[in-house]
Amino acid sequence: MHRSLVVTGLAILLGLGLSACSQDDVRPAPGAGGTRPPPPGTGGTGGSAGTGGTGGTGGTAGGGGTAGTAGSAGAGGVGGSPLLGECSNPDDFAQLASLQPSNPRTLAASIAVTQCFNDPRKDSFIECVSAGMQTALTSLSATCANCYGELAWCSIPFNCNVACQSDSCLLGCLNCTNYDACLEALNLCTGRTPPECSES
Repeated sequence: MHRSLVVTGLAILLGLGLSACSQDDVRPAPGAGGTRPPPPGTGGTGGSAGTGGTGGTGGTAGGGGTAGTAGSAGAGGVGGSPLLGECSNPDDFAQLASLQPSNPRTLAASIAVTQCFNDPRKDSFIECVSAGMQTALTSLSATCANCYGELAWCSIPFNCNVACQSDSCLLGCLNCTNYDACLEALNLCTGRTPPECSES
């Protein structure tokens, strides 16, 4: 009897111990024992954009130059006419007029045919005719005489000197090929001549 009581007591103690152990081994419900981890951190804010530099100021514009003054007009020639060419001075005009009723064009053609026809070089041919003009008209300037040397040279290709040597006012001379162009060049060179033929 005494022994059965001891056994029974041990059995009760053993049961209580197991009961206590089983209560200690019980795991808490998920999440019950701890705290939740903190939410993820927020990102930092972006930096402020830099401001642009200040633009440079433009340079000062240069001032314009002063306008030049106009030149004085040239003095008028004899009788109030302006000087226009190489034969416009009074001495040359008087010398050319002294040939009337002939004219210096006829003289230049005659000199070219009789004195200078053998010279094929332009410069020496013109010089030959110019010298002949100054021999016939002793006060004629070299520059004016040179204009008639140029006329004689211009007249060579179509033999206009031959057609004009006796009278440069004849139709055979005036209608010679290219002679009108030669006369235009002569007028530009001389500038002013006495009346020659009916066209002047």
